[in-house]
Amino acid sequence: HQNRPPASSYMHRRTICTSSRALEYTVSHLVMHNPPAMRAPAMPSGATLLCSNAPSIPPWYFRALYREVGRAHEWTDWLRRSDAELESFVTAPGTILTTLLLDGAPRGFYMLRCEQASAELLYFGLTPDALGRQLGGPLLRHAVQAAWEEPRLQALHVNTNTLDHPNALPLYKSVGFKVERVERCWRDPQSESEK
Repeated sequence: HQNRPPASSYMHRRTICTSSRALEYTVSHLVMHNPPAMRAPAMPSGATLLCSNAPSIPPWYFRALYREVGRAHEWTDWLRRSDAELESFVTAPGTILTTLLLDGAPRGFYMLRCEQASAELLYFGLTPDALGRQLGGPLLRHAVQAAWEEPRLQALHVNTNTLDHPNALPLYKSVGFKVERVERCWRDPQSESEK
């Protein structure tokens, strides 16, 4: 990867701690250096994917998905940042936001950022009512396939942590990601207004 930490390390998974009630968690940084041999399976019946590319991604739309998917997992960074910061993030070159629609309603998403030979799966997740419906695996495989459509890609990065869904790390490993490093972090817990 480049001479900076992956984008999610400084945008989503930063160590943020200003209170004595800090949450301790472990971040696993993963990488994939080769595309999977199998193509992504078709999405289940009733599920479709809607792809938006920067700069046409509406910041309010990303924030709504982020809040709903991340509510149970301490995803608060983009709830605490200004609209201007969020707009800069979602409209950065190489950013792709794909929404999982189930029977016409948003039920999950992933966000990729591709920068020449390196890409990062910045966010990936399902809404609580979509869990357990066999959607995560196909959606993740679609995200991985979308990243590897970039012919210059040499590495795809993602990170997850112990505050995320307990199946996140096994799911990433199941599609070919390997753990590069693990680190302990601390952050302030969600406020009532962020839940």
